Amino acid sequence: MPPLPPAAAARIAEFQAEMEKQTATFVGYPCTQDYDYSEIQPLLRFSLNNVGDPFGESIYRENTFAFEREVIAFFPEGTTSDGSGLLPFHANLFEAAVRSSAPIRPVLLSYKQYGGRSEVPAFIDDLTLIQCALAVLQASAIDVHLQVLDAIDSKGL
Repeated sequence: MPPLPPAAAARIAEFQAEMEKQTATFVGYPCTQDYDYSEIQPLLRFSLNNVGDPFGESIYRENTFAFEREVIAFFPEGTTSDGSGLLPFHANLFEAAVRSSAPIRPVLLSYKQYGGRSEVPAFIDDLTLIQCALAVLQASAIDVHLQVLDAIDSKGL
């Protein structure tokens, strides 16, 4: 591959410096910031294409569908509310599990504060993700409860 033009190289270097600066104050979804891509670095030379339905057929033989199916099966999102009740789920969120006959494992997150239900982390209405995260970080005595419920068989859904 030929070297980047100087302007493009400078732009990438500037972007990298900004990302390194932002990493120190990152607030958002839970993720690691300790990346080591050395084990998968050899794959970066391939033009892997993940366009299309990971559960369908593709004319692109170089794809990441097997890995996508694992991620989709693990991370579909449901709904968010103020915690006072359960909202209807979006049917399309379960499509991947149903198409692959994978079990659906409901996970319940609830927040308690001073012995009662807390609405501080409620990500609803016009509240932005940043506003919600800051509210949680600024609050005191919030306990997070994670409950993993029994799996639901997706066959026949």
